[in-house]
Order: sequence, then C-alpha cells, then structure tokens
Amino acid sequence: MIEDQDFVAANSVRYEKKFDSVWSFLDYMSYGIPKGMYEGYMERAAKQNDSWNDKLNFGTFGVTGMIQGAFNLNNAWSKEHWANMMVYLKQTMRLLITLR
Repeated sequence: MIEDQDFVAANSVRYEKKFDSVWSFLDYMSYGIPKGMYEGYMERAAKQNDSWNDKLNFGTFGVTGMIQGAFNLNNAWSKEHWANMMVYLKQTMRLLITLR
C-alpha cells in the first residue's frame, strides 16, 4: 500500500540521519512523532488568523480539522482521508468507552 511505502521511505530518511544530531537521533527513536506534532502545530499556528475555522482548529490542536477532513472531502479515499477517518473512529470509540 502507499501508506506503507511512505512510512518505509520516511523511516529510511530518519535512519540515514540518526547520528547527525541529538534531535535526529530522538526523531529516529520516536518514529518522527514529535517532529510531526511540531510541524502540525507550526502549520496551524501560521494559519490561525486566516479564519474562525482555522482559529478553532489551532485551539483544538487539529481535532476540528481532522473531523472536517473525515467528512468534508477534498480528495475522497486518499491516504489523508483514510487517516482522518481512522483517527476520528478511534477518538469516538475512546469517548464512548469513557462515557460508559
């Protein structure tokens, strides 16, 4: 699948750079999760004053953008759409289990 190829390619890049710096080593050890979170935060911060929707997305750490991406499709069945749907389902299940 395409997602698998993207994951392997990104992991190969992190593997090649793992001894370049402390940050690169930590990025390699954590599979790039902190770097992805940081980049997502910076992207939302740069757009936060564009509209009320972007401000809400920034304030909720991307949750509203993820929900919008799951239901308001730009590119149906793309890997981003699948990722948004899976995260939305996971968060909904956690909420239902918590409320139970």
